[in-house]
Amino acid sequence: MHTLLFDNCIKGTTTWSGGRWSNGLPNGNCDALLNEKYTTAEHGSFTCYNLYIGATELIITANCFIKVLGETVEQDPKAVFTVENDGEFTLLNKDVDVATVKATFNRLLTGLKRLDYWFLSSPISGLPVINLSPTTLTNRFYGYNAIDDIYISIDPKITILEAGSGYLVRTPNNFPSTVSDWQVSINNLTLGTLNSGIINLNLGEGKGYRFVGNPYTSKLSLLKLLSENKNLLRGYVYIWHKTNNPDNPTYVVSNKITTDRSTWDINLMPFQALLVYKETEEESIVTFTPDMQVLQHDFTEPDKFYIDLLQKDLYIPVASVSYTVEQYPDDFLNMETESRVLALVDNEKLYYIKQAEDWSAKKEIPLLVIAVFTTEYSIRLSKFEGLFRQQNIFLFDGETGVKHDLKSEPYTIALEAKMEYRDRFILQFE
Repeated sequence: MHTLLFDNCIKGTTTWSGGRWSNGLPNGNCDALLNEKYTTAEHGSFTCYNLYIGATELIITANCFIKVLGETVEQDPKAVFTVENDGEFTLLNKDVDVATVKATFNRLLTGLKRLDYWFLSSPISGLPVINLSPTTLTNRFYGYNAIDDIYISIDPKITILEAGSGYLVRTPNNFPSTVSDWQVSINNLTLGTLNSGIINLNLGEGKGYRFVGNPYTSKLSLLKLLSENKNLLRGYVYIWHKTNNPDNPTYVVSNKITTDRSTWDINLMPFQALLVYKETEEESIVTFTPDMQVLQHDFTEPDKFYIDLLQKDLYIPVASVSYTVEQYPDDFLNMETESRVLALVDNEKLYYIKQAEDWSAKKEIPLLVIAVFTTEYSIRLSKFEGLFRQQNIFLFDGETGVKHDLKSEPYTIALEAKMEYRDRFILQFE
C-alpha cells in the first residue's frame, strides 16, 4: 500500500513521520527526511534532492527504488539501512557525499550449485574481497592476468575491493549440490565506503582482457558503459554463465544491444562483473559515471528476437542465438564462431549474435542445430521486440515438411547426439 496523503512537495524539506509526509510527496525539488521506519514495499519508491535518514530503519525492497539527485546523503549513527535483492538506491550526482552512509546490500543469484562460480563486483569498496562470500574457500577467489590470459588466484583476505573491479568467486563451500539460490550480501557497517559519483578504474598497460564490474547500487547500462569508453574497450564483453555441466557455454557474450543468451538482458545488475577487452597498449582508465545507471528504458526499442534450444527436463536454454536489425552503426559486430550448438547461418558462416544492416529483403535464415545428447529438444522463440512483434515467424523442418508457427508454441523434436543439422531447419518470415 502506498501512502498518498499530500500532493508533491514544492520546495524545502518533507519529513516522513506518523505514517505521512509533512510537506507532500518528495521529488527532485525537495529534500526527504526519514524520522520513522520506511519500507518501499509499503509506502512506495520516491525521488528526492538530498536524503537524510534519522535514527530509524529504511528498507528498499524488490522492484522499488530511491533516487537522490543532490549532493548529500546523511545518516544517523543509529539508522539501519538495507537494500534488498532487486531494490535500487540510485545516486545521480557526480559529487554526492555518502561518507556517513552505512548500509547492507543483498543480491540473489539463482540457478547455481556447489562448486559453481560467478563474476562478482561490489557496491562497497575498501573491504577485503573475502566479504563478498565469507564461506567460500579462500583459494577459490580469482582475478585475471591479461599478459598470460588466465585466471589467477588472489588472497581474498588481503586483496581489497576496488570500485569498478570484478572477481571470479566460487559458491560457498557448504552450498547445496542441487540447484539453489546464492544470497550475496555485503555491508560497510564497520569498514568500507559506498561507491558513488564518477569512478575511474586503472586498467594498466597492455592490451588484453580485464575484469570490471558494476560499482553502483542500481542497474548499469552496458550500452552507456561501452559508448563512454569506446576508444578503450572492444565493443563486446563476456559475462560468466558456467555451471557444473561441461556442455554448457562458459560465458554470455554481449554487445551494446543484445546477447547470445535469451535469459540475460544488456543491463548489469548490482554485484555483476564482466570481462572486457582493452584495445590500447598504453596505461588507460575505464570510467563509470552516475548517468550510466538505468533510470528508465528510454532507448529506441531494438528490432530483435531470440531463438532458444531447450533440452528435455531442463529449465533453462542449453543454447540461444539472437538476431538484431542494426540501430547503432558504431557497434556493428559479426561475432563469428566455427562451431556452436545453435547458430544462424549466413553465407556458410555461423553467428550466435547476428546484426543486419537491413531487414526489408530478408525472408529466410537457415538455423544450425547440434544436439549434445540423444533426447527430445524444443526450439523456442523468445524476447521478440520492435518490428518482430508484428512479424510472423515460422520454423520450417525440411526433414518432416512441417512449417511451425514459433509464436504459437515451441517446436518439439527428437534429435541425435553430435549430429549437425545445418540444412534441416529454416526460419521463415511472413
